[in-house]
Amino acid sequence: AEQQLEHKRNKIIQFVASLQNKKDGSFTGDRWGETDTRFTYAALNALSLLNGLHCIDVAQCKHYLVQCRNFDGGFGTKPNAESHSGMVFCCVASLAILDAYDLIEVDVLNWWLCERQVLKLRHLEDATHAAAKPLNNGGLNGRP
Repeated sequence: AEQQLEHKRNKIIQFVASLQNKKDGSFTGDRWGETDTRFTYAALNALSLLNGLHCIDVAQCKHYLVQCRNFDGGFGTKPNAESHSGMVFCCVASLAILDAYDLIEVDVLNWWLCERQVLKLRHLEDATHAAAKPLNNGGLNGRP
C-alpha cells in the first residue's frame, strides 16, 4: 500500500511539474496553455506539500514571479498586468514557498496594501441614523 501511494505521489508531481513553462517559469492551468499567477501558486503549493519542488526550475519560477511585480508594489496575473490583491496573495505566497522573501520589495508592497485598506461605516441603530460607527473589518478594496 505504501508503495502504491509513493507511485501516485510521483505521478502527481510529474504532472504538476509538466505544467511549468520552460521559457518563462510560469505554470499553465489547462491544456490550452493559459498562464496566471494563481496557477503558479497552486502548482507550487501542491509541489511543496508533496516534496516535489526539486522537479521544477525554481530559479526560473522566481524570475517569473518577480516579473509580475508592478511599479506600485502590487502583483498582476502575469507580467505587465494590473495589480490585484488576489494576485498579491498568490505571488507573495509563492515566493514564500520558494523561500524567496528577499525578492519582495516590502516597503512598496506595504504601501500598496495600505492604500487599499478601507474603513466602512455602520449607522447606529437609532431613529435618526445620524451617527456612524466604524467597523473594524480590516477589509481590502471594500471587501470584509
